[in-house]
Amino acid sequence: MTGTNRTISRRLGIALLLGALFVGALVPTAGAAAARRAPLIKGAFTATFPERVHGLSVAIAPDDTPWFGISISEGGPSLAHSNSGKLEIDALEKEGKYAETTALQFDSKGALWFAESGEGAQVIARRNPDGTVSEFDLPKGPPVTALTFGTEGDIWFVRTGYSERSEAQVGQMTPAGAVTQFPLEAGSRPTSITAGPDGALWFNEEGAGKIGRITTSGEVRLFDLGPKVEPRQIVAGAEGALWFGENGQARRYGRISDRIGRITTEGQVTQFPVPFGTGTTRLAADPSGVVWFATAEGDFSSISPSGNVGGRGCVDCGDPIESLVRAPDGSLWFAAGHASCLECGGGSDLIIENEGTEVGQVPADALAPADPNGPPAVDPYRNQGKAARPTARTGRARDVEAEFAELTGYINSHGFPTTWLFWWGKTKKYGHKTFLPEFPFEAGEGAATIEEPILDLCPHTTYHYEIVAYGPGGR
Repeated sequence: MTGTNRTISRRLGIALLLGALFVGALVPTAGAAAARRAPLIKGAFTATFPERVHGLSVAIAPDDTPWFGISISEGGPSLAHSNSGKLEIDALEKEGKYAETTALQFDSKGALWFAESGEGAQVIARRNPDGTVSEFDLPKGPPVTALTFGTEGDIWFVRTGYSERSEAQVGQMTPAGAVTQFPLEAGSRPTSITAGPDGALWFNEEGAGKIGRITTSGEVRLFDLGPKVEPRQIVAGAEGALWFGENGQARRYGRISDRIGRITTEGQVTQFPVPFGTGTTRLAADPSGVVWFATAEGDFSSISPSGNVGGRGCVDCGDPIESLVRAPDGSLWFAAGHASCLECGGGSDLIIENEGTEVGQVPADALAPADPNGPPAVDPYRNQGKAARPTARTGRARDVEAEFAELTGYINSHGFPTTWLFWWGKTKKYGHKTFLPEFPFEAGEGAATIEEPILDLCPHTTYHYEIVAYGPGGR
């Protein structure tokens, strides 16, 4: 992008809910978006849930049918599955104004286990192959975010306390429903758990920056990953180690690449850079030894134990991936969330939440897997000096009408992350400002022409405006 210009415009939408509400988000041109995002994956399948239904997790049944945990408003607890390419929602015959089913896992007998929440209730449920459902009540506490099976047939789960004062827990439940819970430090936010090759259960502490190991007798050991590390989903790799995703972290100058971590059963940690995305959030182990992963921007790729990163692609580029699983045929099934803007205006959150989300399948062999013997990926932002202050220049207004005008400006980020907004008003004190852009400059990008519409102006009135750019080197 360095040395080229791009034009950025604002998307406007109107919500006919609770009155007329404006929604704004700056969007780059196709050329700018292509420079950031992965190529589309050919042959991918997608399906969209109805309005107010959102996919949360996915699991593959013994007959290769994908099942989905969902959240649904005004419909009661439900599951969904794909039947000949169509989504079918299966109500659990239980009333409830709002409910979620998540953390899906099939056991060796073909029964589907999942967590269910709604109206303050927390249960772990089992859907038998004949369609009947059994529910096991949990003690009062935070939501269940993940579950897995231990080597002795028990169900293990984590309950996440999102506030600093809320107590997170690792739980154990027998197939008959007897529950034992082990408290964790407040604010640790475990969101994933998996059975390790050593017979113990391994989990992440996203809030505390640690990886945890708990034995079947309840003995907990924690491994600190260092400051500002937020470990995400953890899975057991085919080579005998555990893998976990990480949030992308900002440096003072520029942006650090995403990372994926690998921890041995002895606690030795290696962190590999992934040179794209905004956080490696979901992982799925492959028997071949690579680990497939998805990012918060909807990218799919893989990594090998050498740190080599394979081919990259996306299906609905920009939408974060909420769940990822590898099917026996080698394809990847996923549930996607909503892409969100940095600062949404008016009732945009209502619009986003009302839209149903997508689920889909990435075909086997659609992406080249990571090379087990290939070189590790390189952090593209590892060598960064002092940041330069961005250059900003206000341009002439365009398309000026009685109640509308398009403000323009020019920004040179000098290769450092930069965001911007316009200040405007009837005097040079301004008093109004536009929203921050959804796609600000990333590290390595250069210059751009900016266009921004403003509405509801007063006819025959003089307005003043300026563009202001913000970066790590100053304003």
